[in-house]
Amino acid sequence: MDAALDGDQEDVPTTHVKERASPDQEEDPVSVPAVLTDEQRDRTLVCLDAYLRQRTPQEAADLLGFPMKYIMGVCRREIRPSVEFAARVAKCSGIELAAILTGR
Repeated sequence: MDAALDGDQEDVPTTHVKERASPDQEEDPVSVPAVLTDEQRDRTLVCLDAYLRQRTPQEAADLLGFPMKYIMGVCRREIRPSVEFAARVAKCSGIELAAILTGR
């Protein structure tokens, strides 16, 4: 709604809204699937394996924030892990999520 400023509103700061780029100027964001590809899953499993060797399964589950059954399902390749799971494995392993997603 547009309203004209009264004389007593001259010193009131206004917020400036940045103009949006036209659809032709916008770039598509990088798309990340909800679940990992086979290659991404394999890289996640490498990190997860090293992480699990240092902890009990229950400690790992508590620190990762996922149930042990989920973690074991991922390890057995019965469950395709989510990007959120890979992000937590990366964080706990001290690596960047991008390394898991891109392999770099």
